[in-house]
Amino acid sequence: ETTYRSFCKTFDELNIDQSGGISIVGAMPVMTEETRRFIHHFTVYIAPSCGRLAFPRSMIYVWAPGDSGWALPSNVGFPIFHNINAQAINVEIHYNNPSEETGVLDSSGVRFYYVNEERDEMAAILELGDPLLMLESEPINSGLTKYQFTCPGECSANIGGGSVTVLNEFLHMHQTGVRMTNEVVRGEEVVHTSSVDVYDFEQQGGFHVPQEPFELRPGDGFRTTCYYRDGDKFGLDSDEEMCIAFIMYYPAKEKFGNPWMCPYGDAFEFLSALGCDQELKFYDLDSVGELERAFGASNECAVDSHLLSPTASPITDQPTNSARPTIDIKMCSVCSDGITADPDSVIPGAGRATCASLISMAQATMLEGTDSCESVKGVEPLCCPAPADIPCNFCPSGLSAGNALLKVPGADGATCSDL
Repeated sequence: ETTYRSFCKTFDELNIDQSGGISIVGAMPVMTEETRRFIHHFTVYIAPSCGRLAFPRSMIYVWAPGDSGWALPSNVGFPIFHNINAQAINVEIHYNNPSEETGVLDSSGVRFYYVNEERDEMAAILELGDPLLMLESEPINSGLTKYQFTCPGECSANIGGGSVTVLNEFLHMHQTGVRMTNEVVRGEEVVHTSSVDVYDFEQQGGFHVPQEPFELRPGDGFRTTCYYRDGDKFGLDSDEEMCIAFIMYYPAKEKFGNPWMCPYGDAFEFLSALGCDQELKFYDLDSVGELERAFGASNECAVDSHLLSPTASPITDQPTNSARPTIDIKMCSVCSDGITADPDSVIPGAGRATCASLISMAQATMLEGTDSCESVKGVEPLCCPAPADIPCNFCPSGLSAGNALLKVPGADGATCSDL
């Protein structure tokens, strides 16, 4: 019923002119009408290479029913193929086929518009809520329920840099979602609220919030809230649930080569060290009134102070709530001098992981001295042996027929086979 398929191309395979740089300035879904009903949603990432474990990866597009694409301002773009962490572009499509039809061919995807230049501002997408699906298989109670994820202000303060401009917010749940909000919290005050009061996945499974661009400052926190009616459990399937807010903004922020994100759970150790891990609270609701719907209120015309636009207040780059002291973070130093074996060597006992994919993931997401980092260092003899440990590359293709017993001159009678 549910199938995820990935389609990946590297820069070399695409053979694109890179003179002057490449910046994506627009995106638009390309749907095969005969098979459109099978497509639940899809995401697009850039990564160092193709492969399930290619890290770090950065999202550049997400599609769900109702989305018609976007165009960026004239000074903003998503750079691609500009460094070693952005050499591949991967489209992952979620197909939903409840009637299990067969023999159907789909050619849907996305059309990107690009220019051969670097834009003044680099765009990025901040993922909030549960983008890594750490709640997978967790049951959801029947009736009305509320799940609230809180990302503390110390995350945006510790990630570094100044203020950013939000261009768009994209709110995503599945079929049993009925309302969703994303709030910006500055100190003790909610300074921006985006919401979809009556959520309908079939109408707009990724709700683009109608609003003007607004400002995020260092020290701003987030509160992402999803409401469900008779949900079953969280998961990847179409009849299971998600709760993710995608925030398109500029200029891009990153740490240790990874894009700024604040996910639920402790999948990435360095994010937890930066304070970029979310607290989750969930509630059973007694009535529809507890959904707190506003029906038409917007940031531009609302009287309630908690709905006022954040750009009405003076701009400052100073954090508005306390951040952790300066943190000395060192990423996992596995194979610190580089991979000396074949990067595509498959590591025994690690699924389909190769030296390249596992080492890049560890270096991008794990902290030095942790159990996970020390465990990955166990592959160093295979992936990055010292020169003295590398077997002599003598007759790599084997001995030629008939020469095995040939005596080698000056070798004290030793034959080719002996050597």
